[in-house]
Amino acid sequence: MSLFDAAVATLNDGVISEFSDPMTWTPTAGSPFSVPMIEKDPSFLEGIAPGQNRAYWVRLSDFPTGSPSTSDSVTISSATYRVIQVLLEPDGGGGATVILTKS
Repeated sequence: MSLFDAAVATLNDGVISEFSDPMTWTPTAGSPFSVPMIEKDPSFLEGIAPGQNRAYWVRLSDFPTGSPSTSDSVTISSATYRVIQVLLEPDGGGGATVILTKS
């Protein structure tokens, strides 16, 4: 791991510990697990069905399979959402943005 990668991982750990909320992630195939997620600014979703969709940042290393998948589901405060898009972060820091739609 390069010095930059280590710095990004340390930063991600700090941000996750301060700002994340644990959500229940249920993969299409497999058992549910808890994953820390950070809600992104709703303006990120501009033009996409307001009120029905949400965007969250996740750390890929928190997934047993190494990556979230479309059609997985997430439970947030007893509401169920379906993953409709996974956007890998271009910085190489091991994160992704997931776009959820209310089921």
